[in-house]
Amino acid sequence: MDIPPDKVHPQIFYNAMNYLTDEVILNVQKELYKTVKRIYGIDTSTIFYDLTSTYFEGTKCPLGEYGHSTDHRDDKLQINIGLGVDSDCIPITHDVFPGSVRDVTTVQGFAEKLKTEFGLESPVIIIDRGMISQENLDQLLGLGYNYIVARKMGASEIKIVSKVPDEEYTRAVLTNYSEEREIWLAEKMVDGKRWIICWNKSKAEDDRIFRETMIARTVESLERVKNGCGKRNLKTKEQVYHRTCTILEKYKTKRYFDIKINQRGSPRLKFEPIEKEMEKASRLDGKFILETSNPDLSPVEIAHVYHDRDTVEKFFQTLKDIVEVRPMYVYTEQHVKAHVFICILAVLLLSLIKKILKESGKELSSIKALEILDGIKRIELTLDGKGTIIRTTQIKHQQREIISILNVAPLGL
Repeated sequence: MDIPPDKVHPQIFYNAMNYLTDEVILNVQKELYKTVKRIYGIDTSTIFYDLTSTYFEGTKCPLGEYGHSTDHRDDKLQINIGLGVDSDCIPITHDVFPGSVRDVTTVQGFAEKLKTEFGLESPVIIIDRGMISQENLDQLLGLGYNYIVARKMGASEIKIVSKVPDEEYTRAVLTNYSEEREIWLAEKMVDGKRWIICWNKSKAEDDRIFRETMIARTVESLERVKNGCGKRNLKTKEQVYHRTCTILEKYKTKRYFDIKINQRGSPRLKFEPIEKEMEKASRLDGKFILETSNPDLSPVEIAHVYHDRDTVEKFFQTLKDIVEVRPMYVYTEQHVKAHVFICILAVLLLSLIKKILKESGKELSSIKALEILDGIKRIELTLDGKGTIIRTTQIKHQQREIISILNVAPLGL
């Protein structure tokens, strides 16, 4: 439909969002998935799922609620966006949730949607620690899906990991985005579950330095409390206890110190490091556990797949920083969902450009490619009574190469 230039205004585009109902958005997602898979051959054997939040400046959106903010803006109302992508950062499907929704409660709906709406039969689902519950894992298995998750380090996990001798680990090198990471792996079966214990020695050194720094700062602060007992604001045992607890909480070092405050007389503080706890912590430096239901992937493949989980994080980063999903100038529930959908379509386009460039052997980001193409200008000069002259700027070699790879051409070429 042709709209005269003087009639084009933002409200026309806002009104068009009324057509993007939940049903329409889902149907477009399904058609896009089929088309992209057919043309570009996307690999859905592995699906990464995660949740992010984005906040509002206003207070009118019915989906806007306070919740855990991934943007560290707990003071703002927000929505949550759940997204599943493949290893090439191609989005399969997404959902928009109220801002207070918890990550763990969204997994089952996402998995069911992959099965019933998109027909995915047996992908490996990669989710983060915050989404783990036994109910979620059981549901994935019930759908015929395998999973790879990072386990939380509870008391039983710590006990098992601490007992694995160094000689049981084997070296592996993981490559991601042209970066290499050395990692050491050991495999254990625990209560019928397959665990891959990962040991990143580079991170282990960082963990050691961080812990020793926090312990040193704790000792320095506790010495000041010890020397200040009975003076100023440390005249009572309660004041000494409160100050001591504040220090241990600040540096997260409570487990490493034995604290004693005398029962009688003026307050006196004694503290000693607990060497056993420090040694126990050192055995866990740089280590984490991956649990998987997949019996076929090798430990290296499992670590590599989980290592690629930042694919979805990069998608969210692009959504926020490049496409700029916020600020939102719409507030009705349907318009907000439509706005998010349009922004995700923009990231889909960037992901496809990157995939095409990569497969052609061109190590170039989609953003950089578009910046290079942006140098191409088409100029129209209208001469009174003498028609229109159209000129396109001279195409440079790098621009022509990208045009050829993407199989597009500016008007006038």
